[in-house]
Formats: sequence, structure tokens, C-alpha cells
Amino acid sequence: MEIKRLCPTCKRVYTDETLIYCLADGSLLEEVVKAYDVFDEERFVGSRATFVIDKDGIIHHVEQGASAIDPTGAYQACSAF
Repeated sequence: MEIKRLCPTCKRVYTDETLIYCLADGSLLEEVVKAYDVFDEERFVGSRATFVIDKDGIIHHVEQGASAIDPTGAYQACSAF
């Protein structure tokens, strides 16, 4: 399984597991599942989630769990733009 890490400052996503700092600004990277609060600590897995994020990095819509499989909610949220 590929682990993705997110820079909390510039929002760049890295897939290189050896990196712990952002190459752009030096911020400590966070695992995406923890940064977006979709990590299940008890089961130690990330839950399925779909996010609608605008170009400024603002989250406008989140689908989690089984509903994240169906893209309808995300599509409808994108229609508002």
C-alpha cells in the first residue's frame, strides 16, 4: 500500500516514503489520512473518503465510508462551483 504524505503548509502530496520534510518549504509532512482526519486509530487504517477541494485548498464537501464509493455527492458538490 502506498503511503501519501501531505505538507500542511503548501498542500503538496508526496509518495516517497523516505521523505519526512516538504521539499518546497521544509514543513514536517503528515500522512494524508491523518491530516484529513480519516484515519481509524482502532483498526489502524484510513477510511474510504472523497473530498471536494477548491483551488485555494478549502474543503467544500466530504463523503466518508460506503457513500464515498458513489461519486454522485462529489459531483453535486462540484456543480456548485
